[in-house]
Amino acid sequence: PGFSTSNDPGTSSSAEPSMGNAPKHSSPLSKVYLLNCRSISPAAGGETKWKLPWIQQSLLDTNPAEPPTLALGITETWLKEYITDAQVTIKGYSSFRADRPAKIGGGCLLYIHESVHI
Repeated sequence: PGFSTSNDPGTSSSAEPSMGNAPKHSSPLSKVYLLNCRSISPAAGGETKWKLPWIQQSLLDTNPAEPPTLALGITETWLKEYITDAQVTIKGYSSFRADRPAKIGGGCLLYIHESVHI
């Protein structure tokens, strides 16, 4: 499925993004996404606790007839060094992260599908 936000025309106004509303393209670049998430910490509570599980499920729940998402870049992860790589791992993807340890906010995370040779 593609990623889309609830701010897209024709979708609900809920805080959680909807899945599967992204335009269908035949280009492999249609499987590269950028997401500004404002915290995906596994330790998050309240309104942000659903974000990491939603991202994991969205990447793994793909139609076998379609190519997988090749890359997902996430900004504003708010991850800190006490959150291990294992806590943000997604099966079938390599992850690369750059945390911002000295301040609140910031940080980025990149997931690359195992079919992409790095």
